[in-house]
Amino acid sequence: MAAKALPDLGIDSLNALSEGKDLVRIREHLQRNPGTLNKYDLATNLFLRFVTGLGADGLEVSQRQGKAILDEICLARATKSLEERGKPIFVGSPRNAEIRNALGRFWADPAPNGDFYIRESYDFDTGDPRGTFGKAFPFTLLVGADGTARVVK
Repeated sequence: MAAKALPDLGIDSLNALSEGKDLVRIREHLQRNPGTLNKYDLATNLFLRFVTGLGADGLEVSQRQGKAILDEICLARATKSLEERGKPIFVGSPRNAEIRNALGRFWADPAPNGDFYIRESYDFDTGDPRGTFGKAFPFTLLVGADGTARVVK
C-alpha cells in the first residue's frame, strides 16, 4: 500500500525515497502538513512517517482503526483470568491485517477507566542502526473503551 501512496507525495519509487531523492522537499512538505498521511491505512501512515523522519507529529488514528485495535485487545484479554485483567495484555498476532501490519505484536496497559495505553517504538526493525533508511519514533496511543484512539505525549 505504501507504494501506491508514493505518487501522491511526488515520490517515484521506494528506491528513490531510500536514495534520498526529493526527500528534503517531501519532509518539509510533511512537516508543514503532518496530517497528510492520515488518509492512508495505519501501516502506510506509520511506514511513511518512519522513512521520511516525520515521526508521530500529526498522527491521527481513525475511529475504525481504534475500534480494530480495541477488538484485538479484547480478543487477547478474553484468554486472561479475572485476576490477570488489570495487568498488561500482550497481543501476539493481531487478526486484523491492518493492525498486524501497522503495530505487529504489542502490549496494551489497561487504565482503571477501561482505556488502554499502547507504547509503541516504531522502528521497523530494519537492522539499520545508522538510520539511513528511516528514523525510529516512539509514541503512545490511548485507546478508549469506546474505540476512540489518539496519540498522547
